[in-house]
Amino acid sequence: MGFEVKSVKIDLPEEQEIEVDKIIESKVRVAYNEIKQPVIVEDTGLYFEAMNGFPGALIKWVLKSMGNEGAIKMINGMEHRKAYAKTSIGYFDGKEFQVFSGIINGKINNEPIGDKGFGWDMIFIPENCEKTFAEMRDEEKKE
Repeated sequence: MGFEVKSVKIDLPEEQEIEVDKIIESKVRVAYNEIKQPVIVEDTGLYFEAMNGFPGALIKWVLKSMGNEGAIKMINGMEHRKAYAKTSIGYFDGKEFQVFSGIINGKINNEPIGDKGFGWDMIFIPENCEKTFAEMRDEEKKE
């Protein structure tokens, strides 16, 4: 691409918000002010449709306090188990902010299954699949 990309560890404050894109914008602006160079920041969320998108970007706090079993219990008894995973990458060069997002539709499994991946991979089954992300080989997950 004609330029070097370096990883820089910065302890960024995280706005408490369901929508990943709002968190991304806040983080890239703070990171830019810290290092005074163009920055790229990534964040992800898991959105339960029956709960109007909750927990979204707050999924990491749900998992930290209740684990995957607790996240499943939150949706038990709801009208459906539809969910989507959203990952966004934000870029800010001091003038222009851009965000790039990807969404994968799916559902929340009845129990955590699998030992690959991270976080909520054990409870999320992508649309048209039979396995959770945590059960899939890297090649399957990339598809």
